[in-house]
Amino acid sequence: LSMRILILYNAPLLDPDHRDYAQEAGVLESVDAVEAALAPRGHAIERLGLATDFEPLVKLARGQSRPDVVVNFCEGFAGQPELEPQAAGLLDLLELPYTGSPVEALALARDKSRTKYLLQGAGLPTPEFEVVEVGGRASPAMIARLAAGPLFVKPASEDASLGIGPESVVSTAATLAERVADIHQRYGAALVERFVDGREFNTSVIALPDPRVLPLAEVNFNREASGGWGIVTCDAKWT
Repeated sequence: LSMRILILYNAPLLDPDHRDYAQEAGVLESVDAVEAALAPRGHAIERLGLATDFEPLVKLARGQSRPDVVVNFCEGFAGQPELEPQAAGLLDLLELPYTGSPVEALALARDKSRTKYLLQGAGLPTPEFEVVEVGGRASPAMIARLAAGPLFVKPASEDASLGIGPESVVSTAATLAERVADIHQRYGAALVERFVDGREFNTSVIALPDPRVLPLAEVNFNREASGGWGIVTCDAKWT
């Protein structure tokens, strides 16, 4: 069955010299890979990169070349990664079927603290944590936890390991304050949690229509490059 398929993605807007450019532009590799896989199967493929205007998508959805399905690679809109769920919401409003997670899942995945609250509510173990809003400081209780081991500091609402490096694991009150201030300046609110050292696995679930777990993938840490810690840094992911 031949289909009209739209590959939708966020057009990179950062300058190539920007420290986060590789993360934003990485979507183009996925676009190329999907088009290369689908085109030989007789499908009509069209690309659309959203920059600062969503009208091209609306126009396409209302025109004669309306797609049968959208491969959704939008990881933000207008340079704002927090608008990733809204891109999927627009597809819902336009009644265009699309791949990937729905609005609710995308919004939850980006909000790390909300995710952790839900894990706690479900009785699932998650390291102790707190959110430090811009302009705030880690609580005395969280600082006191340093006596029992290091803490992990990262953006509260980012993905793709943005803001994560060897310096993200802190062992003193001074380095904790320094790291929180850096996250505030670059990304907004900071998530501070007890650092857990151990094995890490990626798990993927697809629903066709019943949920199916794909094979597990274990992270092979390069501890020498990450300050001796078992973490996936932004450099490890993108450079």
